[in-house]
Amino acid sequence: AAAFARLYPTLLRGIADSTTEGGSTLLDLSVQLFTVPTVVHRLVRDHSLLGALFSSLRSFFEELGDDPQCFEDERNGVVINVLPRIAHDILYVLRIPGVASLL
Repeated sequence: AAAFARLYPTLLRGIADSTTEGGSTLLDLSVQLFTVPTVVHRLVRDHSLLGALFSSLRSFFEELGDDPQCFEDERNGVVINVLPRIAHDILYVLRIPGVASLL
């Protein structure tokens, strides 16, 4: 779980840069890890999981820039694959009791 949290930004970059549509990735494990309270609390406390999630979100929004048209491009891997993934993962983590108070 710690390695997954550490590699999370790199895994996101991989799906953002991928030209393959669909399929499974290691990021599909996030729901398995981010819905277990004991795992999430340890990752937040010992491995800066919240920092990794929000830093990744900020980084990809910065990459998109100020052009609202980027959200209309169905080929934009960041918009199609990455942003929804990060949003879902943040929601999974914040639903764990006690985590939101750590923000």
